[in-house]
Amino acid sequence: MNSQMFINLILEPLFKKDVPRLYPGEEKRIILHMDSAGAHVKDTVVKWLQDRKLKFITKVEWMSNSPDLSPMDSGVNSIFERRCNRHKAKNMAELLAIAKREWKKGLGRSGLGHCRNILKAW
Repeated sequence: MNSQMFINLILEPLFKKDVPRLYPGEEKRIILHMDSAGAHVKDTVVKWLQDRKLKFITKVEWMSNSPDLSPMDSGVNSIFERRCNRHKAKNMAELLAIAKREWKKGLGRSGLGHCRNILKAW
């Protein structure tokens, strides 16, 4: 995917349709975070975002890819993934049900406290 395809197929629909639908009245508060894919960091994409006064995290501002610097990926998400992997889903519907059940369990008193501890330690 090149930068123009990324703008046309992803960014335009995202900011014209999805963001207003998902966050009505909050559109100006959205901050886009992309990865380092070539199409995401091209000058044309950055200019497109800036011209529309859309907030985004620049490549320079991104966190390094390190367990020490990414508590949600290395802490919370890894625990969630491990819990889901205890079960053997036979299809996508079953996996979704397992994920929802485990997420609810994880957000109980101890799970929420565990998330807080991970973020405090970070």
